[in-house]
Amino acid sequence: MESQNIIELFKPIDGFELTPRTFSCLNNADIKTVADLVRRTESEMLRLKNFGRKNLNEIKSVLGEMELHLKNTKQRRN
Repeated sequence: MESQNIIELFKPIDGFELTPRTFSCLNNADIKTVADLVRRTESEMLRLKNFGRKNLNEIKSVLGEMELHLKNTKQRRN
């Protein structure tokens, strides 16, 4: 991971232009930073109360701008 991406992980989510609904869902789930987001999978995000596909796409777009992504559900186990 590049050093710029590491710095991005510490950014609070309230610094991004998120819709009020998305911000509220994240806040209610105690997701406060980018690091909190990238630790979650798409399916975990979709299980949040009142969080749907449009909210997920919004989050993926924000993360994509930082060259980050949600956790992959197909993690290899050694």
